Amino acid sequence: IWLTKCLKKTTMNLLVYKILYKGRLKMKKLFASLMVLTFVFFMVGCVNVDTIKSDFEEAGYTYSEDGSTWISSLLTGFEEDGITIQVHVFSKGLNTAIVLEFDAEKEMREQLDENDTLKGLITDLDDADLVRGNFLLIPISLTSDGKTQMIDIFNGKYKAENYAKG
Repeated sequence: IWLTKCLKKTTMNLLVYKILYKGRLKMKKLFASLMVLTFVFFMVGCVNVDTIKSDFEEAGYTYSEDGSTWISSLLTGFEEDGITIQVHVFSKGLNTAIVLEFDAEKEMREQLDENDTLKGLITDLDDADLVRGNFLLIPISLTSDGKTQMIDIFNGKYKAENYAKG
């Protein structure tokens, strides 16, 4: 009787161990898969200036170091408030796209709500189209088509055939 009880206990322990061990392996695999998916999502969701710069250059715009310096000097009010902004300027003909890069998206959103200068620069335009991550687009053009084109480029939706002269 004692031997039977020991065998049953041992068999039960082995079963429980197998279930727990296999369960741990499954959890490790699940956790690893979730980590990989999270990393991929993070990398795809991240927007950096190189992506935006590439999109504008593919559309025929040129990056202007001089323009960035000039615009930066006009935005000294942000520095006084302790806000760091990098300015990127792209131009093509009479169209100029000013892209303000904030340190964080939250900081940019606060400035959009509170800063009258920014509000004035993007008046009559939909904020949702002008924000991409921690970047803010200020399109300057004589035509509404020019502004629309810059917004499409900024958001990665630009297709040359939509703007081909016919």
